[in-house]
Amino acid sequence: MKRHRWYVGLIDKAGQDVDPEIYHRTLGAIVPSYTAYKAEGAWQGTREPSLVFEVFDDYLPLPTKWVASELKRAGNQECVLYVVDTCDVTFC
Repeated sequence: MKRHRWYVGLIDKAGQDVDPEIYHRTLGAIVPSYTAYKAEGAWQGTREPSLVFEVFDDYLPLPTKWVASELKRAGNQECVLYVVDTCDVTFC
């Protein structure tokens, strides 16, 4: 199964705080199930609070780069990091 992860910042291009709910609404309109967790990252040498959204699915309803662009637009970000890998998953 594929694990898709999108890393989004909670500070926008203008230096303003981003309400995490905007990302939850955006991704929630695309996929029915996901996990979100808080993280801290750095973009171009500046640390910032972040969120990571994780989806386990082999067949997402829309192209993953489009999902990243929607999250990027929603949060007024310069960039959204997208990572995909294959892993063994068991839902118990």
